[in-house]
Amino acid sequence: MFKNVKKAQLVVWAFIMCFNAFFIIQRFAAGLPLGEDATSHLYKIIYACKSFQATGSIPQWSNLWYAGHPIFLYYPPLSYFLVLGVTLIGLDSVTAFKIVDAFFFLIAPLTIYFLARKLQLSKNESLLSALLFTVTPSVVENYYFFDRYPTTISISLIALFIIFFIRVLEKGKLSDMSLLAALSAITVLVHPLSAYALLLIVACFALYYVTRQSFHQISKLILAAVGAFLASAFWLLPLVDAMQYQSENPFTNHSLYINYIDVPHLGHVIFLFGIFQFLSSLAIIRLRFFDNLNNGKQRVTVSLTLFILGALSSTFFSIQVGQLLIAAGFIMVLFTLLQNRSVDSQNVNQSLLSCAFWLILFFWLSLGSNALLIQALPFWQKLDNMRFFVYASIPQAILAGKYLSSLLEKTAIPISNVHSIAINRKSAVTLICLGIIVSFSFGAVAANLNRATSNTEIPQDIIQYFGNSSEEGRILPIECPKWIHLLPVFTDTPLIDGWFPQAKVLKPLLEINDYRINDLIDHSPEERVEVWQTLISNYKELGINWVMIGNNRLYYLMEDNSDFYLAFSSEQIRIYEAEASPSLVETYPQDAMQNLTVTQRKPDEILITIQNLDEPTTIIIKQAYMPYWTATSNSNSPVQLGEDLTGYIEVKVGPAENSEVTLNFSYQQGEHLYMVSIIVFATLFLIPLFSKLRSRDK
Repeated sequence: MFKNVKKAQLVVWAFIMCFNAFFIIQRFAAGLPLGEDATSHLYKIIYACKSFQATGSIPQWSNLWYAGHPIFLYYPPLSYFLVLGVTLIGLDSVTAFKIVDAFFFLIAPLTIYFLARKLQLSKNESLLSALLFTVTPSVVENYYFFDRYPTTISISLIALFIIFFIRVLEKGKLSDMSLLAALSAITVLVHPLSAYALLLIVACFALYYVTRQSFHQISKLILAAVGAFLASAFWLLPLVDAMQYQSENPFTNHSLYINYIDVPHLGHVIFLFGIFQFLSSLAIIRLRFFDNLNNGKQRVTVSLTLFILGALSSTFFSIQVGQLLIAAGFIMVLFTLLQNRSVDSQNVNQSLLSCAFWLILFFWLSLGSNALLIQALPFWQKLDNMRFFVYASIPQAILAGKYLSSLLEKTAIPISNVHSIAINRKSAVTLICLGIIVSFSFGAVAANLNRATSNTEIPQDIIQYFGNSSEEGRILPIECPKWIHLLPVFTDTPLIDGWFPQAKVLKPLLEINDYRINDLIDHSPEERVEVWQTLISNYKELGINWVMIGNNRLYYLMEDNSDFYLAFSSEQIRIYEAEASPSLVETYPQDAMQNLTVTQRKPDEILITIQNLDEPTTIIIKQAYMPYWTATSNSNSPVQLGEDLTGYIEVKVGPAENSEVTLNFSYQQGEHLYMVSIIVFATLFLIPLFSKLRSRDK
């Protein structure tokens, strides 16, 4: 019997690894990964790796997107530095990215298994939880369709964090507290949204754990939080300072405003959760936390009725009424779960209760602004409700694993606390397998896994075209392939577009509230054409020297434009080049341009060399201005630095001869924050190491 159980466990682990390997292999195909978010992350990775290899450092500014933007200010660097570390063994940055991305995707089920074990599930229950997590459509979608690289890393970090969070509360060891602080800091430095979600998850567990612990153990959590803050301070403090400039950026994730509470969208969300896992997790919530209350069955009926009526109302009648009904349903469920804190029963498992609260809370948040709850969160308009699909898959898998294991161990389908339907083990295995297959099949369609973009190389003739060009200027892409956002790191030819709208600084670009200029997915077809035409007509002001069009239906945008000519044509792309290349530097008076030169020595350093200026001169450098730019001169001539009406760098100099003005960009004032973070991180990892060595000596 024991051998059969061990064999079955090995078979399940083998399936988990093979299932994930199927998607990993496709990501390892030749070419650049082109998941929906992949180029946003790969751009930063290649940029950092190339800069480090060339200069031994990583600039804080890039001029390759958006007419300039801070590279690691609004998005933390740690996940990209992991790839940089792998390149040090001789791998190229793209291969290193694939390896790190795949590694965390592969180990995620293992961390879920250990989390389930910590939450008092048996080995078989934990293994089933890992399996159900693996085949959750939103988890696969996150890696394979979207390729949200930092989120993929964060899944394992969240699972490990909860393990050590509980260990600190249970035992309060210094080594556990140190690792908890380190995991917190790492999560912040990998993905701030995951860290934000982690705060909500901590609140879910605190409801059932912290209130039962002594002040001494709670103080250890506070100390861990302080340690996490100090370890991440080198990035976190500059971010807090820079948030004042985000107020001018109107970007929000459009998914927040999709009506996920109507019937079609609600069904879509449930398919992404995995309908088999979703229903199984709800079943155990009902059995464990509703049926043990006197009026529990009535509460289930009322909650379900509110959800159904809310969805129907949002679809066919009044969305406002639907919002209130669905919110009332969620409130009733969460209130019932809170009531279980005071229930003294062997059937109430505090770990499962925390997971239940986590699942229901995150399911509510995943439904976006129309479900109301997410609007109560700080900075809610900067959140992405679709990430809560992924975070909710963790407690869902644990709850469903606990419920479905009873089919295998008790050979019965639980209907209530006292009734069940008998079923033999083979039928139970068949039922679970069919449930997984059907659930994933529907979820795969909902997640568009069949429409994921295959790896692709940038055409060499396009790279050569820009490599051979001596003209300066930017590219305006219009419905080009996804690799367009990586073209700058291979050719050093900048885009007026980019794929991280939170980093936009230039005023004319801030007015375009969308993910990317290239496809303008949040705009109607008519609005897209209007935006593109406006950008083309302002090509001199924006420094646009090329317009690349990847859709033959849009060639008409340039056909009657006498300012551009067709310079390159292929089956896939047309490139139109300006007849007169716009300058990226302007002076007032204009003839002063003959007496100075502007050189971009490094991405975050610009040198203005002045031969002879007889009068005060204004120099406009067509890169976005931020207050982190500073100017120094090697002469006594006064220098004023600011921004012009467009948002470009404006330098005013007095009469000068044979002088230099150096512009530097840095949001890190000094090295002290780096030193603090390094020392704290080293301490956090050394404490458990010394603790382990001491225990061995004993």
